[in-house]
Amino acid sequence: MKAIVHIGTPKTGTTTLQHALVANREALERQGVLHRVHGPRPNQSELLIIAQTRIGRPVSDGILQRIFGFSSMDGQSRVAEEMTRRIDADIETTDCPRCLFSCEMLGWPYRRRRSIQAYHDFFSERFDEVEYIIYLRPQDSWMLSSYSQNLKNGGTDTMAEHLARFEPPDYDAFVRRLESVVGPERLQVRLFDRARFEGGDFLTDFSHAADLEGLTVSEEERRNEKLTAVEAARMRRVNEIAARLGHGWPGFLLRIGLNRSAALLERGGAPALAFSEEDKARIREVAAPSNEALRRYRFPELDTLFPSMA
Repeated sequence: MKAIVHIGTPKTGTTTLQHALVANREALERQGVLHRVHGPRPNQSELLIIAQTRIGRPVSDGILQRIFGFSSMDGQSRVAEEMTRRIDADIETTDCPRCLFSCEMLGWPYRRRRSIQAYHDFFSERFDEVEYIIYLRPQDSWMLSSYSQNLKNGGTDTMAEHLARFEPPDYDAFVRRLESVVGPERLQVRLFDRARFEGGDFLTDFSHAADLEGLTVSEEERRNEKLTAVEAARMRRVNEIAARLGHGWPGFLLRIGLNRSAALLERGGAPALAFSEEDKARIREVAAPSNEALRRYRFPELDTLFPSMA
C-alpha cells in the first residue's frame, strides 16, 4: 500500500485543497484513494500531534490544545494514541491501494530534521511506499500571509516584530533537509506560483502531482480574503486584550467573538495589508541565493524559480 502525504507548506492553498479532498472523498475512493479526517478540522493536524508525541515534544499551539482537549503531555499522548488507532483501523480495513494525507503543519519550512524523521517513521512503518508533495511559495508573499495567519490565530506581534522573529525561509536548505530523511526520490517539490501550475490552476496541479482525476471545489471554498491594514491593526489590539486573560477558554472566546464582530463591519475599501517596498526588497535579497541554488538543483530548466518574485 502507498501513502501520498501532502506536507504543505502552510499558506500554499492548503485550506482549498483540504476542502476539495473532503468534498471529493467518494470520487477519490472510486479511484482507489482513501482520504479520512479524524480530528475536528480537515487539515489532519492529528498527524502533527502524533509526530511531536513520538519525539516527546509538546505541541505548544494553544488552538490545537483546545480543539483536541489536552493541556499536558499526558493528555497529548492519549490523543496521539487514539488518532493512531483510528488511522491504523482505516489502513487495515480499506481496499484502496493508496491513502492520501494532507497536513501543512508537517511542512513548516523551519522544521528540523528530528521532527521530519518522526513523521516519516510513522508513515514508513505502515506503508510499503511513501511519497511526499510539498509546495513552495515566494518568500515575500509567504511571510506576509504567515503574518496575517498569525494575527488570525491570536498573535500580538507587530509586522516589524514578526519580520525580526523570522528570517525568510531557506528553501534550498529545507528541501535538502527533507531529502536527507525521506530520500530525494520520494519528494515532489512544486512551486506555488500561478505561472508554474499545471493548467494554471492549483487544484489541477495537485491532481497532476498526486496522479488523481481533477479535484473540484466551490468558488466560495476557494475564496480567502486578505486582511486590510485596518483589520490587521484592529485584530492585533483585540488579541492583546484577550491575551491578558491568559491562554484558556475565556481569552480565546473573547478574541473569537470580538474579531468575528469586527469582521461584520464595512471594509470600506481600505488598502490590503502589505510589507513596505524596503521590507520586500530585503526579503528578496536574503532569499535570492537559496532560490537560485534550489533552481539549479531541482529546476534547471527554469530561468527563475518564482516569476512573481523576479
